[in-house]
Amino acid sequence: MEESYKETILDKSIDDESLVPPESKYPTIRQAVIFFLVMIGCQILVGIPGIAVEKYTSLPTPVFNSMGLLVSFLLMLLFIHVKRGHSNYSFKMPPLIAFIPFILLAMTMPILLEPAVSLIPMPDWIIEVFKELIGKDFFSFLSIVIIAPFFEELIFRGAILRGFLKNYSPQKAIMWSAFFFGLAHMNPWQFIGAFFAGMLLGWVYLKTKSLVPCILIHAVNNGFSFLLMFYVDDIEETFRSLLGNDTQYLLFYLGSSAIFVGCIYFLNNLFNKMSSTVLDG
Repeated sequence: MEESYKETILDKSIDDESLVPPESKYPTIRQAVIFFLVMIGCQILVGIPGIAVEKYTSLPTPVFNSMGLLVSFLLMLLFIHVKRGHSNYSFKMPPLIAFIPFILLAMTMPILLEPAVSLIPMPDWIIEVFKELIGKDFFSFLSIVIIAPFFEELIFRGAILRGFLKNYSPQKAIMWSAFFFGLAHMNPWQFIGAFFAGMLLGWVYLKTKSLVPCILIHAVNNGFSFLLMFYVDDIEETFRSLLGNDTQYLLFYLGSSAIFVGCIYFLNNLFNKMSSTVLDG
């Protein structure tokens, strides 16, 4: 009986939620807390040897950061695989017409979040730590724009949110997955931005049931921030200070808000129509 069930699973699309094995309901909120502790353990496990190796080699810090980030993510995914019992992730391609709104959401999101993020100023010593860890080089780009968006979306939307959606209401699932996403950044200065970004990415995943737009939005958002590093020396620099004029900033903020809301409205209608078409069919 068990073998025939497995064969049925293999013969069907992994996107058929009714055929996903029971282990895919992992995690609950309590299990996510345990996973968060495992995540810290993975970073310590990888970080301590990395510091020792870096000390006795001539390779630059960004190289070790990329290698350490990749290894720690792989360890986390291995843990998730063991707990879920499978490694099914949805990479369904959304309609091409949705890609432009996805990109616009990614670019306007940090502008809209700036007032909230600015509520907790970053201390000078933290700024110096970030400057040492992140540079204007290929390996920093690899870590920020490629590795982190891909693996973080696998973990926080592809595994944690997907599991939460099977255990809780969509609102509760998205909120708690966003909370853990913010918590995973390990500092209060990034928590606010990561939390609201997690809310947006959770909504996108709920509507599309795909990691493709989530990875795209995450990568473009990080890439936008990385690109700004080439134009400003202070990582605490804000759009308001860059524009240098309150009136210009207000117009800039309102325009960005209008684009963001317009994209949400367009995407919501698009995916509601697609759902209706599928149900009618």
